[in-house]
Amino acid sequence: KCPVPCPEGTYCPIESPWPKPCPAGTYNDVKMGVGGDVCKKCSVNTYNVFDGQAKCKPCGSSAESGEGAKVCTCVGANRYFLMSDGSCRCKAGFVFYDETDRKESDGNSQMDCQRAVDVRCQAGQMRLSTTRQCVTIEEYNLYHRVWSELEGQ
Repeated sequence: KCPVPCPEGTYCPIESPWPKPCPAGTYNDVKMGVGGDVCKKCSVNTYNVFDGQAKCKPCGSSAESGEGAKVCTCVGANRYFLMSDGSCRCKAGFVFYDETDRKESDGNSQMDCQRAVDVRCQAGQMRLSTTRQCVTIEEYNLYHRVWSELEGQ
């Protein structure tokens, strides 16, 4: 039996002198739990990436998980799960179109993300890295002159 109180997120193995953390994908919300079976699996649509936790976190509105999950999986294709807020964002180089057909890349959604494709610039044009729009050399020079003036203020 453990000589010290067994805190939440851990269990006291039978015949062991020290508490052990519940593994990732499980939790223990009671103190003084004896035996590994006190660690319960995270329920469906919750997850736990760390050992020794007292509860599991919800996946968020655009992700899902099975029982005992260590991470959540985004519903939409080409998305990654952001543990900090439970959202699903498009992978780099991908976009999605929202309900109003507006192109987005940062929003949380269940919609599939698709590869972003830039329109080919015409002869005599170049692409602005900040907006991805094609501009003439004159527009590019004007843009950088104005930007430089604003930075100098």
